[in-house]
Amino acid sequence: MVISVGEHLECFKALRDLSINYVKVLAEVLGCRVKEVQEVSSGPEIIIEDAPHGDVQAVMFVRSEIGNAVTAAAVFFNELAKEMRPPVNEYKRKGAKVSLTIITDAPKRLVEYVRNNKQELSEKMGFEIIEGFTLFIVPALLVKEAMPAVLVRALGAVGRYA
Repeated sequence: MVISVGEHLECFKALRDLSINYVKVLAEVLGCRVKEVQEVSSGPEIIIEDAPHGDVQAVMFVRSEIGNAVTAAAVFFNELAKEMRPPVNEYKRKGAKVSLTIITDAPKRLVEYVRNNKQELSEKMGFEIIEGFTLFIVPALLVKEAMPAVLVRALGAVGRYA
């Protein structure tokens, strides 16, 4: 069986949508507010707000890279930082703690870049990058298994992060 390029792209789109929809439902079940970003180019696709008493205490930006062309990690993070910096600054002005989750087919290239450029990346993104605390890189194959723990850890811990 031969799959055309169009069919191949549709499969990736379906996987991408499935992962984002799963995260949205999971966040809502945990009592968070979920905002969809309408015009996604290289920024987050959804923003999850933890606001138990009305004011947003913690926020998680979620970006899915499933099916996207694999670019150099530096290019990916530069484009992501440009898109994220304004909303990150807005949430920080409100006193919210910020985290980022990236769902990707190629986690190794992103993790290596983060580990080698943590300080520079923190400055570009507008918040301190701490793996497993404010930054989560989730392999696409483990979304269903990992995301419940990621959400609880990020929104629970980030809300207390000083």
